[in-house]
Amino acid sequence: MTLNLLILKVGYTFFIFYQVPYEFKLFRLGRRKRKLLIYSYNKELVSSLSYNLLNLRIPSVYTGKGIRLRGAFFLKKAGKGSLF
Repeated sequence: MTLNLLILKVGYTFFIFYQVPYEFKLFRLGRRKRKLLIYSYNKELVSSLSYNLLNLRIPSVYTGKGIRLRGAFFLKKAGKGSLF
């Protein structure tokens, strides 16, 4: 059994090392290589891995920074507003 090592830098001062089981194939997409395509023969495994990766850095409700799933919708809160 071989494990793939996924190294993530998601806004913290340190890298996150995540071991991905051999059932998955990971591809980096896009010009800046910020998108991650997860491929496997089982859809339930893909969704569980994607939500595990999402929990590493949940998007902030104020800035929107974090790991997001494609097609997911979330609302940003308004920050401090002026009273006048």
